[in-house]
Amino acid sequence: MGLTSDVVLAGRVALVTGATSGIGAETARALARAGAQVVVSGRDAGRGAHVVAEIEAAGGRGGVVTADLRHHDEVCALVSTVLDRFGRLDVAFNNAGCFDRMHAFHAYSTQAWDEMLAVNLTAVFWCMQQE
Repeated sequence: MGLTSDVVLAGRVALVTGATSGIGAETARALARAGAQVVVSGRDAGRGAHVVAEIEAAGGRGGVVTADLRHHDEVCALVSTVLDRFGRLDVAFNNAGCFDRMHAFHAYSTQAWDEMLAVNLTAVFWCMQQE
């Protein structure tokens, strides 16, 4: 059964982190189909703009706010920008994540491990605090 915008998320603003590809991009598209205005966030502005263009081509509404969630000040700026630009925040999908598939897990460097924790755990914590 498909979702209709007039029933589910019409008038709502949704923020999706890690929305420039994969699960995040598909979630952004699905939220737009459900009627939400979707804020696409990630580190790559061009890829974010592409996802928003797809949303808008399908009749939805969206915007891009770039952020590197490894940095607390960028997380704060992300949520502040969403509120300033869109006036509200109703839905947050803290999806940004990383995993280095190029190396065997047992060969991970301490730096790679720290970065993975910063994006996959700490950034989610910071996002939820700000949201």
